[in-house]
Amino acid sequence: MPTESCLTSDQARYTLLAKSVTENISMGTTDTFPTQNDIHAEGASPVAVQSGQQADNSTPPVVAVGKELAEEIGKFCDDCTKRYAFNSRWDNVLNVTGILLSVGIVASGVYQRGAVSAILGAFVAAIVSAQKAFPFGQRTNFYRVLIGQSSNLETDVDQGLISKQDAVAILKSLRLDFAQQLPRGSTFNSGDAGGPEDGPKS
Repeated sequence: MPTESCLTSDQARYTLLAKSVTENISMGTTDTFPTQNDIHAEGASPVAVQSGQQADNSTPPVVAVGKELAEEIGKFCDDCTKRYAFNSRWDNVLNVTGILLSVGIVASGVYQRGAVSAILGAFVAAIVSAQKAFPFGQRTNFYRVLIGQSSNLETDVDQGLISKQDAVAILKSLRLDFAQQLPRGSTFNSGDAGGPEDGPKS
């Protein structure tokens, strides 16, 4: 019949078309399209950086610390060490003297020496007033901190871990603390609001 022959020819045409598509797939024609792995590989590839960009991101050269600045730092540390020794010595003297006088007062009371006890009590009061007027203990701690900071600065300079600009800035800060942050002693007129604070300069 004519209808069956038409169906047979159409089926044959579709069969040939499907066969050609199958052959193309088996021959790898789909490789012409980029896969997901190829896209990731292209994105992960390193980008070349020009030498000019690297030169722009480089840090400025560090200026070496000169010998004169290192000597100034050493002198500052030595000055703090001398002042620390002075204040520490007098702080120990006042503390030991106060302890001995206190023991003397107790012994005078035991042996019924009222006059001696009164005299020793006056010395104790004088020592307490001296400790308030001259805060040797506070100044000892103050100079100890400055010695530690200046010693750390000397180590950084000797090892080349700090630039000249930074060393100068730190030394200026230490000198400013040395001049302004020195503990001041209280006077007998400490209750006055406008009275200046007096004390030794060492």
